[in-house]
Amino acid sequence: SDGGDVTCIAFVTSVDTKDGDMKPYMGNVADIVAVKQAHYLTQQNPAATPYYFHDHVKTSGLYEDLFREVQDEGLVLIRGGISAVYEGSELPVGIKGNDLLLGTELEMEVDLVVLAVGMAPVTLDEEILHLEYCQI
Repeated sequence: SDGGDVTCIAFVTSVDTKDGDMKPYMGNVADIVAVKQAHYLTQQNPAATPYYFHDHVKTSGLYEDLFREVQDEGLVLIRGGISAVYEGSELPVGIKGNDLLLGTELEMEVDLVVLAVGMAPVTLDEEILHLEYCQI
């Protein structure tokens, strides 16, 4: 970090594991955390621009309202992913990616790239009561 103000952050949640072992709950938590972090950024610096690269957004319950609020604060949604990260010329980090909705490749520079990863409970591999939700 150069110690300067962060005005442009790319949040990336469209990340697949190499072995394709994504659990259904992993993306939900990562999406909520990324939305909250974008909200913190815009609260601290209203002139900042958060970019949100995603394949889909899952924000359930009260977080739907927060998601709408962050969009009003300037969150830029990009349905697509990042293909390369490199040292930028004007800002610290350059990224290459794609926008699936527009069908275009894009390249931009940001102050910071945040990779949102899924989380799993620490008891995932333990023999405890594993109940599955079943809707009838």
